[in-house]
Amino acid sequence: MIMKRIFILLTSFSVISCGTYYKNLEKVPGRTAVIKSSSNRKGIFDWSNYTVMSIDDLPVNYATALATRVKEIVVKEGSHNIVLEGSFNQAMGTGGPYEARCDVDMNFIGGRSYVANGIRKGSKLSMWIEDSQTGKVASQIVEVPYQNTPQGYVMPIIIPSN
Repeated sequence: MIMKRIFILLTSFSVISCGTYYKNLEKVPGRTAVIKSSSNRKGIFDWSNYTVMSIDDLPVNYATALATRVKEIVVKEGSHNIVLEGSFNQAMGTGGPYEARCDVDMNFIGGRSYVANGIRKGSKLSMWIEDSQTGKVASQIVEVPYQNTPQGYVMPIIIPSN
């Protein structure tokens, strides 16, 4: 009985992990570009992250990034649609953390490195992609309202008792 439950659980995890993700490319000098997420921590409760969530409607798999979302993502040069997620917390007791997502259209230049970035402006997050070497904004700047990050939701896993 216990072996059957373990088998069902392992099978469920393997099925869940079989989704289609963005396939990281091999670097080709002058034909591919690199983009990274960014993270800034000023204290235990004061931090911000700007993360590449998807490229051309394919989610980025951060499973190999060892619990951080700051890994190199290699993309072909040219135009791509990028979904960015910004999240931040300011201090204990301020009601956070908060998050927002936006779409950014970006024309990547082969051989360049880029980083997702942003800043909080009042009740909105401004997010963009910047050139890592120059620090200049390389995409449009998108402002979106942020909201509280959902907390405490647990997805139930039902295991039959047969």
